[in-house]
Amino acid sequence: MLRILLVRHGESVGNIDDKYSGHTDDGLSDLGREQVKKVAARLRGEQIAAVYASDLIRAYETAAAIAAEHGLTVVKMPGLREINFGDWDGVPGAEIMQRWGEDITRWREDPMRVRAPGGETYTEVRERFLASLQAIAARHDAETVAVVTHGGPIAALYCELLQKKFYECAVKNTAVCELEFGPDGLKIVSHGDASHLED
Repeated sequence: MLRILLVRHGESVGNIDDKYSGHTDDGLSDLGREQVKKVAARLRGEQIAAVYASDLIRAYETAAAIAAEHGLTVVKMPGLREINFGDWDGVPGAEIMQRWGEDITRWREDPMRVRAPGGETYTEVRERFLASLQAIAARHDAETVAVVTHGGPIAALYCELLQKKFYECAVKNTAVCELEFGPDGLKIVSHGDASHLED
């Protein structure tokens, strides 16, 4: 059975600026880099066989710190990316509300099914994210892997597994979620553990 440690990237510049940074390639903030050090130290004692990451820099840099603790090279997978926000990508929330008020209100009420103009739904994100996890599972058997991704894909996957609303499954930056992937599919072990950030 494959053990998957899902990690959200460290705080990004886009997180600070309240931007809808889906595919926008924002780097880590100063705080984000400190968070990354802490999660890498937390996972140092794990027997990690491989580290996979979204190809966006905020996730890749987070993954690189984890991989360095294990002498590994990060494998980039575009399928692990955050949602494509289309016309909203890289735009601050206040500006989106001003320009697309009705659309963003509908999206916030049902992000799994409503899409930004030219973007994805979180249901589509979940499907490509799950396909990426299945591809990873096909490469590993009875091992532990780290998968560094974004808050959206994690929430989209867990809201289905936990049968909860999307926003109820949000996780903090560098939170660790643990899954087991076996013949019967995914099994939740933990969700959103960010205890390494506590003083």
